[in-house]
Amino acid sequence: ARAAATAAEEQLGRAERHFQVELQQHRRQVTPPSSAMPGGEPFDRAYSYDRNNIVKLAQLISRNLEDRPSEVSPNRIFTCIASCYDDFKRGWTDNPQNYAIDVRMLLSIASASTWFNEQHQSLLDRWLREQGWLGHNHKLA
Repeated sequence: ARAAATAAEEQLGRAERHFQVELQQHRRQVTPPSSAMPGGEPFDRAYSYDRNNIVKLAQLISRNLEDRPSEVSPNRIFTCIASCYDDFKRGWTDNPQNYAIDVRMLLSIASASTWFNEQHQSLLDRWLREQGWLGHNHKLA
């Protein structure tokens, strides 16, 4: 039994070392994206964010959560968010797979950001509550 345990530990050690080597090789192959916005995809100046690229919109906000780039209009971004939420509420049959999860992510990120005025924040909070994604005792800071 002891020999089997020792052999299993050695095999596990070899597998872990192999994994670490593979991980290091893959990390060297990854190149960071180049874009006008720090850390990710280029900003869509046409504001054509919708239900088909909701993750890119959430990423734009999350990359700059507390420091909105000056070239990004919070009003136009909020309009995109509202449109995504409206598509979710309407329950279109051609909404992307896992759309509810993506909408929840977008609303949560937007609510956590400093991008929006008090009226926008109130609407985000209400939408999160409507879906049961935010507790009734939640208070915005």
